[in-house]
Amino acid sequence: MRICLVTREYPTLGSHGGIGTYTLNVASGLAARGHDVTVIARGEGPIAPFMDQGVHVEPVDTPDRWRLPAGNGYVGMTMRALPFAQAAATRFKALNARHAFDVVEVPEYQGWGVGVALAARCPVAVRLHTHTALVRRLNDVPMDLDARIIARLEHATICRGDVVLANSAALAGEARQDFGFSRIGVLPLGIDAERFAPHDPHWLRQELGLGPDTPIVLYVGRLERRKGVEALIEAFGQVRAAHPEAVLVMAGFSTDTGPNGQALLGVLRNRLEALGALDNVRFMGHVAYDALPRYYAGCDLFVAPSRYEPFGMIYLEAMACGKAVVGTSVGGVPEIIQHGRTGYLVPPDDPEALAQALRELLQYPSWRERMGEAAREHVHASFSLPVIAAATERQYLNAATQHQGRNAMSQVRRLA
Repeated sequence: MRICLVTREYPTLGSHGGIGTYTLNVASGLAARGHDVTVIARGEGPIAPFMDQGVHVEPVDTPDRWRLPAGNGYVGMTMRALPFAQAAATRFKALNARHAFDVVEVPEYQGWGVGVALAARCPVAVRLHTHTALVRRLNDVPMDLDARIIARLEHATICRGDVVLANSAALAGEARQDFGFSRIGVLPLGIDAERFAPHDPHWLRQELGLGPDTPIVLYVGRLERRKGVEALIEAFGQVRAAHPEAVLVMAGFSTDTGPNGQALLGVLRNRLEALGALDNVRFMGHVAYDALPRYYAGCDLFVAPSRYEPFGMIYLEAMACGKAVVGTSVGGVPEIIQHGRTGYLVPPDDPEALAQALRELLQYPSWRERMGEAAREHVHASFSLPVIAAATERQYLNAATQHQGRNAMSQVRRLA
C-alpha cells in the first residue's frame, strides 16, 4: 500500500512528543513490512524531503502560529493548529496528484489533521490521542473560546474517518462521551523494542556523578498537573525517609499548570525544599528522544503517576528496557501494566500508596528485577513494532472497505 501519515511533530525534525514518537514507530514498522510510507510533518525552515528508516519524510515549513492584529492570547491554540493543517493539506494534495495514496492517517489532536481529512478522497484513518476536552478536565481548566474552536476541528476530523482508532479502551470511552461518536475501535501503540533495550546501564549514573549503588527512580514526561507530578514529589519525600540515598530523576519540560498559572517547576522545587528533599531530585528539563533509552536503561525503576493517561508510551519504553514500572489505575494504564507482574498500579493523587509501591521496589531488588524481565517479555509479545504494524495494516484495509461502502451508499442516494 501507498500510505501517508500526518503529524505536526516528528522526532527526526527535532520535535519530540507522544504523537511524533508514535508516528515514527508505526511508519518505520509499516515500511519494514514493505509498504511505501510517507510522513508529512512540520519542519522549521525550508527542509528538503528525506528518507528516514525507510520512510519518506515531507517537511512542511509553517510558522509556529498565525498572528492576529489583536486577541492572540484568546485563540493561541487555534492560531498554532491552523497553519500546519492548511500546509499539510496543500502538500498532501500535491503528493497525491503525482501518485495517489491508498490510505491516509491523521491525528485528531488539536485539529492538526483536519485539512488533510477534509481534502482526502482516499480512505481516512483517524488516530485518537488525547482530545482537548479531556486534557482540560484533567488539568482542571475550563473550556474557553480557543478550546471550543479546537474541539470543533477535532470533531470535524473524526467525522471524516472511515475508521477511528483509540489507543486504549479507556480513551475510546472518553471520546464517545465527548464527541457522541460510537464507531471507535481500539488499537494500542507500538514500540521499537530494539531501540529501547537494556543497553548501557551505567551511563546515567556517570552522567549525574552518582555512585554505582545509588538507587535511581526515573520519571519521564511533562511537568504538568495531569501527570501527577505533585503527588510524586509528596511520595518521594516519604520514600526518602526510608531510602535517604535514593535519587529521583525528572526528565521533561515545565508547564504553566501550577496555581494561578505558575510554572510548575518552581512549585515543585519549593515543595521539595520544604520536605528537605531538594538535593535528592535532578530536574533534567527536555531530554532528546535519542537519549531517552539511556535514561531508562540507567534507572532502577520507573514511575509516572498520571491522574489520567489515555495510553502511556513511557511505560512501554521503560518496560522494553527491562524496568519495573509504577503507574496509576486509571485510563489506559491498566491495559499496559500487569499489576504485581510487570509493575504496580496505585490510585491517582495518592502519595501514600505511591510511596509504598516505590519503597517496596527499592527494598527488594531481586523482585524488582524479575518484574523488569517480565515487563520486557510482555512488550515483545504484545506491543512490539512487528505486532502493532501488522494490526495497523489490517485496520487500513478495513478503512478501505468502509470507504468503498460509503461511496456506494452515496451513489445510491444520488440515484434515488
